Amino acid sequence: ERRSEQVWPGEWFDATGFATFNEATAAYHTGVDLNLPEDADRDAPIYASASGVVIYAERAPGAWGTLIVIRHDPLADGTTLWTRYGGVADLLVESGQRVARGEQIASIGNSDGRTSYNLHFDVAFTSILEVNPTNWPGANLSLVFKNYTDPLLFIQNHRPKN
Repeated sequence: ERRSEQVWPGEWFDATGFATFNEATAAYHTGVDLNLPEDADRDAPIYASASGVVIYAERAPGAWGTLIVIRHDPLADGTTLWTRYGGVADLLVESGQRVARGEQIASIGNSDGRTSYNLHFDVAFTSILEVNPTNWPGANLSLVFKNYTDPLLFIQNHRPKN
């Protein structure tokens, strides 16, 4: 699948879209919500998108459920990125642990019954998630663009060739 044009594997789809406004929560979305039809993603494995160090792995306040944040190894140009995996179940990592790209870190959850089964996935290019793992800019779109990037476009432009 990595060699194809497709970014999300198999039948996975993004149910929200980056920087879209949700009327129900009155907030802009900081990443993507990856789903499979009819909760087929329930308990599916979640893998680290790149190598790095887990800086947060625990039950988070609010609607997050269990949350993982990874500070990734710098890119070739020296840029450091952070990824956030929200609403996960079966936590397999802990803060301070080094993970490798493709290592299973958790399973798809439902934010302790608050949402349908899905994976909330962000890519941040500032240290906002290191400072505040539960950061949510709400209705401030400029803060979304200041700290986050579209995961789909980022992966399309930076994924490994092999």
